[in-house]
Amino acid sequence: GAKGGGVQVQPRLRRRKQGEGGKQALGGKPVDPDEEVDQDPIVVNASLLREYFNLPLADAAHKLGICATAIKKVCRKMGISKWPYKTIKPIERRIQYLREKLAGKEAAQGAAL
Repeated sequence: GAKGGGVQVQPRLRRRKQGEGGKQALGGKPVDPDEEVDQDPIVVNASLLREYFNLPLADAAHKLGICATAIKKVCRKMGISKWPYKTIKPIERRIQYLREKLAGKEAAQGAAL
């Protein structure tokens, strides 16, 4: 099942930089469409994804070497309906704010004694 093992995802093809090649290649076509992808599939599981929850989806996809759509599909198979970055970031900011506030109170109490 998807919970225990993971889901295999093919790595992204290396693409031309914008402007390289002919007029048809401006969007960044694969370097050689007949070329086999020589990389092994990436096995994406919940613990691997969890390491990237603190990043925006596009950044996580880039670091994993797979497209954002592939990550979304894997997440849906694992029961994650939405990439959690936008949910986690405000909570982390709130925790940081409260820690700073608490540290300020502790410093004020220490100075008062």
